[in-house]
Amino acid sequence: MGYDGRMKTTVEINDDLLASAKSLAASRKLPLRRILEDALVLLLRQHGKAPEGPIRLRKHPHGGRGLRPELKETDWESIREQAYEGRGGVGPSG
Repeated sequence: MGYDGRMKTTVEINDDLLASAKSLAASRKLPLRRILEDALVLLLRQHGKAPEGPIRLRKHPHGGRGLRPELKETDWESIREQAYEGRGGVGPSG
């Protein structure tokens, strides 16, 4: 085991699968190790064999019902203005 509870290992992975995982890691600005660990945790949880202790996954809160119908045909600027309405500004730039 390493200093932070990790063990180095070597695995053979399909080239296309590895390329996809690397691309996802780059787009999320995460290390490839994190993408692989998260994928393993999800698979293990599906089979009731997830490791004990906290697993830190990125939060992706949503809980809503999608875009309101009246905003579906509008532009991003209008959506952003409504999202920030009553919150002390008109959006990140103003």
